[in-house]
Amino acid sequence: MNPNNENPQGKESKERAWPYGIIIAYVIFVTATVSFVAFTFTVKFDLVVPDYYQQTLVYQDQIDRESNAMNLSEPIKWNIEEGQLQVFVPEELLSESITGKLKMYRPSDASLDKIFDLDLDASGVQSIPLSELTTGQWKLHVLVQTSEKEYFSQFSVFIR
Repeated sequence: MNPNNENPQGKESKERAWPYGIIIAYVIFVTATVSFVAFTFTVKFDLVVPDYYQQTLVYQDQIDRESNAMNLSEPIKWNIEEGQLQVFVPEELLSESITGKLKMYRPSDASLDKIFDLDLDASGVQSIPLSELTTGQWKLHVLVQTSEKEYFSQFSVFIR
């Protein structure tokens, strides 16, 4: 036997196999990339609000509303009791004629958002039946307007 004449086919088969490995790796990479791009087109996303960019231009007003709410002697509060979401407005605001909105914002699905006009009873409480809201995570936005100032508070609410 000639030691220089070992089986050349083993070496040749390895030399011919590496291009197939590169081709297979490239095909896997392209398939994964195309699959990811196709997946991103199926994902539903919503902006926080439809007019997001316009609202960023007047954001200082929002900061002032939140600051006004923090400076109240008693904060705006909420509670869930007897199948109702109750929002409590401090007594110091009840002496004036007030208006406002309650917005139930659903981060996962904007189509479930609900807006209610502020309609307080004599003790400064507004109730929203839980039957009008689906279970899950909500953001409660409370905007109270008086003749002099506006007040804004935001809360995270989980409804079971």
